[in-house]
Amino acid sequence: MRTISKAKGYLNGVMAILMVAFLSVSLASCGDDEKKDEPKDTDAAAMAAGTYKGSVAMSVMGTVVDPVAGEVELTATDETHVNVVIPELKYANFTIASVTVPAVEVTKAADGSVIIGAGSYSDSSITCKIISGKVSSTGSLTLDFTLQPGKMPMPINAGFTGSK
Repeated sequence: MRTISKAKGYLNGVMAILMVAFLSVSLASCGDDEKKDEPKDTDAAAMAAGTYKGSVAMSVMGTVVDPVAGEVELTATDETHVNVVIPELKYANFTIASVTVPAVEVTKAADGSVIIGAGSYSDSSITCKIISGKVSSTGSLTLDFTLQPGKMPMPINAGFTGSK
């Protein structure tokens, strides 16, 4: 009887050693699998961030205004939000100051693009509403927004297209 209990104790010790050896080998890692230079798949804001050069097409009450050159800047504030900087715009004798729309939500799409959600900014001098936007996987930006300076009774509809 005593030899059986010694054998059981010996087997329990061997099993414990084998289990520790197995776990230490199976949990070992060969290195860092994450690439530090590239944004994580969930970090849509870092993927979208940048300065985009292009043009802004505008219309007021259906009247199309000649496109003007401009730069839109997207700055990541966290993994899923960006600040959108709309450039100063000039048409006719009218100048609209640059506007920053804060904390606009962005999400990564299955095709590798980044979808820009709705957002808005308003103060006594201007109201800006981001309707929608997209940064393609190739780095081009399309952004639809409206601007309503001061007491202007109707909004200016605008669309930006550009690339990094």
